[in-house]
Amino acid sequence: GGVVDRGEDGEGCSPAHGLGLPGPSWVFSTDAQAPTPRCRQGGPGGLQKGGFARRVRDVVREHPEAEVQVWAEDEGRFGLIPSCRRIWAPKGKRPTMSSRRRYEWRYLFSFVRPQTGETINIIGSTVSAAIMSAVLQEFADDAGLGAMRRAVLVLDGAGWHAAKDLRVPEGIHLVFLPPYSPELQPAERLWPIVNEAVANRGFHTIGDLEKAVERRCLYMDAHKAYVKSLTCYHWWPQEPSCEG
Repeated sequence: GGVVDRGEDGEGCSPAHGLGLPGPSWVFSTDAQAPTPRCRQGGPGGLQKGGFARRVRDVVREHPEAEVQVWAEDEGRFGLIPSCRRIWAPKGKRPTMSSRRRYEWRYLFSFVRPQTGETINIIGSTVSAAIMSAVLQEFADDAGLGAMRRAVLVLDGAGWHAAKDLRVPEGIHLVFLPPYSPELQPAERLWPIVNEAVANRGFHTIGDLEKAVERRCLYMDAHKAYVKSLTCYHWWPQEPSCEG
Protein backbone atom coordinates (compact mmCIF):
# COMPACT_ATOMS: atom_id res chain seq x y z
CA GLY A 1 0.00 0.00 0.00
CA GLY A 2 0.95 3.64 -0.32
CA VAL A 3 1.41 6.33 2.29
CA VAL A 4 -1.46 8.68 3.08
CA ASP A 5 -0.51 12.36 2.66
CA ARG A 6 1.34 13.63 5.70
CA GLY A 7 -0.36 16.43 7.64
CA GLU A 8 1.28 19.80 8.15
CA ASP A 9 1.95 19.04 11.83
CA GLY A 10 3.31 15.56 11.13
CA GLU A 11 6.99 16.28 10.57
CA GLY A 12 9.16 13.75 12.34
CA CYS A 13 6.31 11.33 13.07
CA SER A 14 5.31 8.06 11.42
CA PRO A 15 2.29 8.51 9.13
CA ALA A 16 -0.57 6.09 8.70
CA HIS A 17 -0.27 3.78 5.72
CA GLY A 18 -2.99 3.26 3.12
CA LEU A 19 -4.20 -0.06 1.77
CA GLY A 20 -6.82 -0.43 -0.96
CA LEU A 21 -8.36 -3.29 -2.93
CA PRO A 22 -7.05 -5.53 -4.26
CA GLY A 23 -3.76 -6.04 -2.40
CA PRO A 24 -0.70 -7.09 -4.42
CA SER A 25 -0.04 -10.81 -4.46
CA TRP A 26 3.28 -10.61 -2.61
CA VAL A 27 1.65 -9.61 0.67
CA PHE A 28 0.00 -13.05 0.90
CA SER A 29 3.15 -15.13 0.41
CA THR A 30 3.49 -16.53 3.95
CA ASP A 31 2.41 -20.10 4.66
CA ALA A 32 1.44 -19.47 8.29
CA GLN A 33 -2.27 -19.83 9.00
CA ALA A 34 -4.50 -18.14 11.58
CA PRO A 35 -5.75 -20.13 14.57
CA THR A 36 -9.36 -21.26 14.29
CA PRO A 37 -12.08 -19.71 16.47
CA ARG A 38 -11.83 -22.76 18.75
CA CYS A 39 -8.58 -21.27 20.12
CA ARG A 40 -10.40 -18.42 21.85
CA GLN A 41 -10.67 -18.20 25.60
CA GLY A 42 -14.00 -19.16 27.10
CA GLY A 43 -14.65 -15.98 29.10
CA PRO A 44 -13.19 -12.60 30.07
CA GLY A 45 -11.93 -13.90 33.42
CA GLY A 46 -9.61 -16.40 31.75
CA LEU A 47 -7.81 -13.64 29.90
CA GLN A 48 -7.35 -11.46 32.97
CA LYS A 49 -6.55 -14.25 35.43
CA GLY A 50 -3.47 -15.63 33.77
CA GLY A 51 -4.59 -17.16 30.46
CA PHE A 52 -3.13 -14.35 28.39
CA ALA A 53 0.07 -14.16 30.44
CA ARG A 54 0.54 -17.92 30.02
CA ARG A 55 0.28 -17.55 26.24
CA VAL A 56 2.97 -14.85 26.31
CA ARG A 57 5.21 -17.11 28.44
CA ASP A 58 4.62 -19.95 25.97
CA VAL A 59 5.88 -17.80 23.10
CA VAL A 60 8.91 -16.75 25.14
CA ARG A 61 9.67 -20.39 25.94
CA GLU A 62 9.22 -21.51 22.32
CA HIS A 63 11.50 -18.71 21.03
CA PRO A 64 14.10 -18.14 23.77
CA GLU A 65 16.44 -16.14 21.54
CA ALA A 66 13.78 -13.72 20.26
CA GLU A 67 12.46 -10.45 21.64
CA VAL A 68 8.74 -10.87 22.42
CA GLN A 69 6.41 -7.86 22.29
CA VAL A 70 2.70 -7.69 23.16
CA TRP A 71 0.35 -5.73 20.90
CA ALA A 72 -3.40 -5.26 20.42
CA GLU A 73 -5.35 -4.38 17.26
CA ASP A 74 -8.81 -3.11 16.42
CA GLU A 75 -10.57 -1.47 13.47
CA GLY A 76 -12.72 1.65 13.31
CA ARG A 77 -14.90 2.82 10.43
CA PHE A 78 -15.05 6.48 9.41
CA GLY A 79 -17.16 7.95 6.61
CA LEU A 80 -18.54 11.07 4.98
CA ILE A 81 -21.79 10.82 6.97
CA PRO A 82 -21.04 13.28 9.81
CA SER A 83 -20.55 11.99 13.34
CA CYS A 84 -22.63 14.24 15.61
CA ARG A 85 -22.07 14.81 19.31
CA ARG A 86 -23.29 17.28 21.90
CA ILE A 87 -21.43 20.55 22.42
CA TRP A 88 -21.69 23.55 24.72
CA ALA A 89 -23.71 26.49 23.38
CA PRO A 90 -25.11 29.77 24.79
CA LYS A 91 -28.40 29.29 26.60
CA GLY A 92 -31.36 29.70 24.26
CA LYS A 93 -29.32 29.10 21.07
CA ARG A 94 -29.32 25.84 19.15
CA PRO A 95 -25.97 25.03 17.48
CA THR A 96 -26.22 24.05 13.82
CA MET A 97 -24.07 21.94 11.51
CA SER A 98 -24.43 21.51 7.76
CA SER A 99 -23.93 18.12 6.16
CA ARG A 100 -24.46 16.19 2.96
CA ARG A 101 -25.22 12.47 3.26
CA ARG A 102 -22.74 10.44 1.20
CA TYR A 103 -21.81 6.78 1.56
CA GLU A 104 -18.04 6.53 1.35
CA TRP A 105 -16.00 4.89 4.09
CA ARG A 106 -12.49 4.19 5.26
CA TYR A 107 -11.31 1.75 7.91
CA LEU A 108 -8.51 2.50 10.35
CA PHE A 109 -6.57 -0.56 11.51
CA SER A 110 -4.87 0.53 14.73
CA PHE A 111 -2.16 -1.47 16.49
CA VAL A 112 -1.04 -0.42 19.97
CA ARG A 113 1.76 -1.70 22.19
CA PRO A 114 0.40 -0.80 25.65
CA GLN A 115 3.71 -1.39 27.44
CA THR A 116 5.33 1.51 25.54
CA GLY A 117 2.43 3.47 24.00
CA GLU A 118 3.67 2.82 20.45
CA THR A 119 1.07 2.76 17.69
CA ILE A 120 1.02 1.65 14.06
CA ASN A 121 -1.97 2.78 11.99
CA ILE A 122 -3.04 1.59 8.55
CA ILE A 123 -5.93 2.97 6.49
CA GLY A 124 -7.90 0.57 4.29
CA SER A 125 -10.93 0.77 2.04
CA THR A 126 -12.79 -2.23 3.47
CA VAL A 127 -12.41 -5.25 5.75
CA SER A 128 -11.90 -8.83 4.58
CA ALA A 129 -9.53 -11.73 5.14
CA ALA A 130 -7.43 -10.59 2.16
CA ILE A 131 -7.17 -7.02 3.43
CA MET A 132 -6.43 -8.23 6.98
CA SER A 133 -3.64 -10.41 5.57
CA ALA A 134 -2.14 -7.34 3.89
CA VAL A 135 -2.54 -5.29 7.06
CA LEU A 136 -0.76 -7.93 9.16
CA GLN A 137 2.09 -8.01 6.65
CA GLU A 138 2.37 -4.21 6.76
CA PHE A 139 2.36 -4.32 10.56
CA ALA A 140 5.04 -7.03 10.63
CA ASP A 141 7.22 -4.99 8.26
CA ASP A 142 6.80 -1.75 10.24
CA ALA A 143 7.44 -3.43 13.61
CA GLY A 144 10.41 -5.41 12.27
CA LEU A 145 8.87 -8.77 13.18
CA GLY A 146 10.39 -12.08 12.20
CA ALA A 147 12.44 -14.89 13.65
CA MET A 148 14.22 -12.72 16.23
CA ARG A 149 11.43 -10.28 17.09
CA ARG A 150 7.94 -11.65 17.68
CA ALA A 151 4.59 -10.14 18.66
CA VAL A 152 1.70 -11.64 20.58
CA LEU A 153 -1.27 -9.83 19.01
CA VAL A 154 -4.67 -9.53 20.73
CA LEU A 155 -7.72 -9.40 18.44
CA ASP A 156 -11.48 -9.67 18.79
CA GLY A 157 -13.49 -12.41 17.13
CA ALA A 158 -14.36 -10.63 13.86
CA GLY A 159 -14.76 -13.02 10.94
CA TRP A 160 -11.81 -11.61 8.99
CA HIS A 161 -9.56 -12.13 12.05
CA ALA A 162 -10.20 -15.89 12.24
CA ALA A 163 -10.88 -16.72 8.59
CA LYS A 164 -9.29 -19.91 7.29
CA ASP A 165 -7.67 -18.05 4.40
CA LEU A 166 -6.09 -15.39 6.63
CA ARG A 167 -2.32 -15.26 6.14
CA VAL A 168 -0.34 -14.57 9.32
CA PRO A 169 3.27 -13.46 8.75
CA GLU A 170 6.22 -15.03 10.52
CA GLY A 171 6.64 -13.53 13.98
CA ILE A 172 2.95 -12.87 14.79
CA HIS A 173 1.08 -15.02 17.33
CA LEU A 174 -2.68 -14.32 17.50
CA VAL A 175 -4.66 -14.36 20.75
CA PHE A 176 -8.43 -13.93 20.47
CA LEU A 177 -10.57 -12.08 22.99
CA PRO A 178 -13.61 -13.84 24.45
CA PRO A 179 -16.93 -12.96 22.75
CA TYR A 180 -18.65 -9.71 23.76
CA SER A 181 -15.73 -8.31 25.76
CA PRO A 182 -14.62 -5.03 24.12
CA GLU A 183 -13.66 -3.73 27.55
CA LEU A 184 -10.64 -6.07 27.42
CA GLN A 185 -9.35 -4.61 24.14
CA PRO A 186 -6.80 -1.82 24.77
CA ALA A 187 -7.07 -0.60 21.16
CA GLU A 188 -10.71 0.36 21.84
CA ARG A 189 -9.35 3.22 23.96
CA LEU A 190 -7.84 4.83 20.86
CA TRP A 191 -11.15 5.64 19.18
CA PRO A 192 -12.06 8.68 21.32
CA ILE A 193 -8.72 10.18 20.26
CA VAL A 194 -9.41 9.62 16.57
CA ASN A 195 -13.05 10.68 16.83
CA GLU A 196 -11.94 14.17 17.82
CA ALA A 197 -10.91 14.68 14.19
CA VAL A 198 -14.30 13.90 12.68
CA ALA A 199 -16.96 14.84 15.25
CA ASN A 200 -19.37 17.58 14.12
CA ARG A 201 -17.46 18.07 10.86
CA GLY A 202 -18.40 17.61 7.24
CA PHE A 203 -15.76 16.61 4.68
CA HIS A 204 -15.94 17.39 0.96
CA THR A 205 -14.01 14.30 -0.13
CA ILE A 206 -12.87 11.00 1.31
CA GLY A 207 -9.31 12.29 0.90
CA ASP A 208 -10.07 15.17 3.27
CA LEU A 209 -11.37 12.67 5.80
CA GLU A 210 -8.24 10.53 5.47
CA LYS A 211 -6.01 13.54 6.15
CA ALA A 212 -8.00 14.43 9.28
CA VAL A 213 -7.77 10.86 10.59
CA GLU A 214 -4.08 10.71 9.80
CA ARG A 215 -3.41 13.85 11.84
CA ARG A 216 -4.87 12.07 14.87
CA CYS A 217 -2.65 9.07 14.13
CA LEU A 218 0.33 11.42 14.15
CA TYR A 219 -0.91 12.86 17.45
CA MET A 220 -0.94 9.37 19.00
CA ASP A 221 2.53 8.69 17.63
CA ALA A 222 3.82 11.88 19.27
CA HIS A 223 2.10 11.24 22.64
CA LYS A 224 3.15 7.72 23.57
CA ALA A 225 2.97 8.35 27.33
CA TYR A 226 -0.68 9.41 27.02
CA VAL A 227 -1.51 6.38 24.88
CA LYS A 228 0.21 4.11 27.43
CA SER A 229 -1.83 5.63 30.26
CA LEU A 230 -5.03 4.74 28.38
CA THR A 231 -4.16 1.25 27.19
CA CYS A 232 -1.76 -0.41 29.65
CA TYR A 233 -4.27 -2.20 31.89
CA HIS A 234 -3.13 -3.41 35.31
CA TRP A 235 -3.50 -7.05 34.21
CA TRP A 236 -1.69 -6.59 30.88
CA PRO A 237 1.31 -8.96 30.69
CA GLN A 238 4.73 -7.43 31.24
CA GLU A 239 6.96 -7.84 28.23
CA PRO A 240 10.19 -9.70 29.08
CA SER A 241 12.21 -6.96 27.36
CA CYS A 242 10.57 -4.31 29.59
CA GLU A 243 10.95 -6.11 32.90
CA GLY A 244 13.23 -4.84 35.60
